[in-house]
Amino acid sequence: MVAEGAIEPMLDNPSHCSVVAPFQAIVEMKEEHVIDNDFFVKSVPIVNHTSKVAGGSTKFPRFNRQFAEAPSAASMRTALKGLGRNPNPASLAKALSDFHLLVYLSEVFNLGEGLEDICKWVAKYAYREDEQAAVNLENLQEGYRVLIMSMAGLD
Repeated sequence: MVAEGAIEPMLDNPSHCSVVAPFQAIVEMKEEHVIDNDFFVKSVPIVNHTSKVAGGSTKFPRFNRQFAEAPSAASMRTALKGLGRNPNPASLAKALSDFHLLVYLSEVFNLGEGLEDICKWVAKYAYREDEQAAVNLENLQEGYRVLIMSMAGLD
């Protein structure tokens, strides 16, 4: 309504807006010339949500939270430590599927350096439902696997 010029802010009362002359505003079945801004706000409940993509199985620190440990190579080592030196593709895909770990990798890799390939591989293999497909997983390209494991200090 503001973009069309139907309402404009009131400088003397910033919690309300006024209706411009040729337009009409109907609030609760009555014509109004001044509208409370809360009329345009929709309250929605905040629901707790946990996602297996955002920190499900690994404990990599989140970027938008204040923790004692910031996202770093040390926290990457902690997140990948349980995989061992030569992880199988299924467990590596699951560990790399942590959204915050991928965000950390995006700060380390430059555009076009392979993060896109890593993300495609993770998306393809991280949450496979059928058992047969889990057996026939393609390995992450050796260079990427070695780079990630050495960044974590697990080489």
